[in-house]
Amino acid sequence: MTTEATDTAGPGAIRDVAGEIRAELARKRMSQRELALCLGMGPVALSRRLRGVVRLSVPELAEIARVLDAPVSQFTDPRPRHPVPTGTTS
Repeated sequence: MTTEATDTAGPGAIRDVAGEIRAELARKRMSQRELALCLGMGPVALSRRLRGVVRLSVPELAEIARVLDAPVSQFTDPRPRHPVPTGTTS
């Protein structure tokens, strides 16, 4: 059993996960540098993972979720976070 988050994910999925992480960083008003330090890695190492140069492991994703106080599914679930209403009530 592997712990690599990107083993079955294509480049688009990796970008989606990274985009969700960046969006949560913005919501928390936290920099990538601050997140990297909380994770015990350098900013360049985190940047390489978010760009897909180095694979982001499942334990790393879980630790990112813990630091950002968010469920892992927030970063991996392909469903829209804020559904658009389909109708209005009268």
